[in-house]
Amino acid sequence: LPADFYNNYDLPLTSGVVEALSTRSRGDTRGLGINKKVWQSVIASWDFKDNQLSNLKLHPISLQGNKKSYNRGWPVKTENVEVLQRMKELSKPYGTEVIIENGLGKIELN
Repeated sequence: LPADFYNNYDLPLTSGVVEALSTRSRGDTRGLGINKKVWQSVIASWDFKDNQLSNLKLHPISLQGNKKSYNRGWPVKTENVEVLQRMKELSKPYGTEVIIENGLGKIELN
C-alpha cells in the first residue's frame, strides 16, 4: 500500500497489509466488505448449436466473505440463489429472461 494510506490511518510503515485494511474497515465493521452482495457471484458456462451460442448457464458461487480476511475470495459453489434472483431482476429491462431452475440460472437464446 502507498505511504499515504498508512499516514491517513496513523499506522507505522512497518504494518502489514492485513493490519492496515483491518484498521480501515474498523475490524470488518464498515466499508464495502460488509456488503454481502460483494461476496456473491456466478460462473458462466455455455453451449453452442450449429456454431451459434444457444444458452448460458449461471452457476452461483460464494467468495466466502464470512471467512477470515486471509481466506476470503476463494470461489466455492453455493446453493444460495440470491445472486441469480438479482441478476434476473437486473436483466429484465434488457429483455433478457433468466430462468432459475435446480439452483442454476439459465438464459436460452433463440
